[in-house]
Amino acid sequence: MAGDIQTLLDALALDRAVLLGHSMGGKVALRLAALHPERVQRLIVVDITHKGYRSTYGEAVEALARLDLRLLGSLKDADAKLRQAVPDSAVRRFLLKNLAHRPGGAYRWKVNLEAIRHNLPLICGPVAVGVFSRPCLFIRGGGSDYIRDSDWPEIKCNFPQAQLVTIPGAGHWPHVDNRKVFLATVEEFLAAP
Repeated sequence: MAGDIQTLLDALALDRAVLLGHSMGGKVALRLAALHPERVQRLIVVDITHKGYRSTYGEAVEALARLDLRLLGSLKDADAKLRQAVPDSAVRRFLLKNLAHRPGGAYRWKVNLEAIRHNLPLICGPVAVGVFSRPCLFIRGGGSDYIRDSDWPEIKCNFPQAQLVTIPGAGHWPHVDNRKVFLATVEEFLAAP
């Protein structure tokens, strides 16, 4: 995926870009910064670090794979069928954003669900990083445990210019849970010299 971002930068004729990534997207941004630091002007990593994590979505991914898309009449049907395996309504809504309505009424996955199923250990695994000496912002949700205080010394070793901001009233999705503070935090970071 980091290679995909590099290809996109090339296609857009961008020498460098500011990267912002949440969760798995944050890991992708971290990896691109490790492989090609010259391509990353600034880095914003949201509620994730480069370390490996226990998969919390394995059961949810399996529940998505069990959905018989041919039998769905609406997103409400899909939501009801997922309720037992994925009790958190916010997580269900997030997952169901990956379901697309085809002309004629059928549904399809926007993502390669089988690739995600088979690669979940890799997706949740650690990401190799190097020292990235440009400005870097780590944002975490105040109610999330993806970036712990104990992670900060290692983060600072690899990202010496890193700053850490905790968004109050937010979990793993601070950009959704407290959008106003999240946007203000990102804008302030981007405006800094």
